Amino acid sequence: MTLGAREEFKIYLLMYAKRLGAEGLKGKIEELLRSLMGNIFEDEDDDKDGGKVLGEGEANGSSQGSTNKEELVGWKREELLKEVVVVLGKHRDLQRITVPYARLLGVVEQQRPANEDGEMDTEL
Repeated sequence: MTLGAREEFKIYLLMYAKRLGAEGLKGKIEELLRSLMGNIFEDEDDDKDGGKVLGEGEANGSSQGSTNKEELVGWKREELLKEVVVVLGKHRDLQRITVPYARLLGVVEQQRPANEDGEMDTEL
């Protein structure tokens, strides 16, 4: 890793996410979120056939320089994903994509009904 590459990676990742959000490229946004998520919420015991699961870097023949699956260029995947979700969450038309990730990460919690009837209060 070159000097400053870690910080530059995060800066450019967030710039990329902002641009995707501004352009409304839902397919690319889904791809970005899935790749950032990797398998940070999966147990290593989930591989039932016992075969080796290819990591993101191994699939395309490149190595990311880190042996830890939970990190990407020295950053925790979960931290990067949270920041990208927050950046993308500002675009209302993308919330259908970002809210499930935000809930999974604990960025937002599901709203509970405000009254005893199970219905939301709408009166002021």
